[in-house]
Amino acid sequence: EVTTRLLDTLASVLRSAPVASHALVINHLLAQPPVIDQLWATSWAGVVRQLDPAAWTDGDAARAAQRSHTDQEDLAYPLLGVAATHHKDSRQALLVLIENGPFETLNAYGDIRDIGPRIVTTLVSRLTCAMCRIVSDAHSGAFFYGGQDIADTAALLYLWHPSQADWDPLIELLGDPLVSGDNKLHAIQRLGQQANQIPEDQRDRLANIAADLANRPHPAQTHPMHTPQDLSGPAALLQATLGADSQTVAQLTLTLASGDAERRVWATHLAAQLAQPEYIGLLAALANDDAPEVRAAAAAGLTKIVGQNKSNS
Repeated sequence: EVTTRLLDTLASVLRSAPVASHALVINHLLAQPPVIDQLWATSWAGVVRQLDPAAWTDGDAARAAQRSHTDQEDLAYPLLGVAATHHKDSRQALLVLIENGPFETLNAYGDIRDIGPRIVTTLVSRLTCAMCRIVSDAHSGAFFYGGQDIADTAALLYLWHPSQADWDPLIELLGDPLVSGDNKLHAIQRLGQQANQIPEDQRDRLANIAADLANRPHPAQTHPMHTPQDLSGPAALLQATLGADSQTVAQLTLTLASGDAERRVWATHLAAQLAQPEYIGLLAALANDDAPEVRAAAAAGLTKIVGQNKSNS
């Protein structure tokens, strides 16, 4: 459990870390023995999600392809996806899996714009059924942890294939208060990162969901074996990128900065995303935080803001 917590913290810090740090993490991961424990694999996959594509070399990608045959599948598919961006054979192997295989294969594929409309249609239908099942299970009181990240897969597909997208099931899932945060987290993060690609007719719907999630209290632990996901940070970032006014964004940032360590990290991400000089004081204060992950994220945010303002001057 300590290892997975460290990896989850590393994934959070990587969002604001320089590319050189990403390369060090890649070398460390590729030097590890096969990861067969699912919890470890899931946490390592979260790290791989945050690694800058520019940090991977062709040689790294080839080693990732080799690892994909031995690591537990939660990590194997993201590694195969990295390999697919560098090597045609890996990309073709992944494409064969996408139409009827696990949804993680689509998340791992990389640039999915060249996936044909027939496969997209099949995937949209499968994703709709899967998301409706998640909502139904949540209302029946069923509890599931881990497994395929259906909402994130749907968001990925819809952002790049808007003409074939069916947003209603995804909107229903993200807005349903009974659906676990585990089923929403990565979709909210992806939508925040790619907000400029969200269709105009869906922006208000998602902004309203983000505003609701950003203002919710920290979720209570209702299952003894699982800590629930706190969505306030990624939801605040999504709300900001969808055009929330500056006063609202400032309040969101200050609220996160007064929360626990995880929320304080997200406060640094939000301030760094906005890259405005008025957030330098907040980031400077958080750079002296008691939690090392907060200090690291704040320092990276300061570097980003100072660098951008120098280039604009």
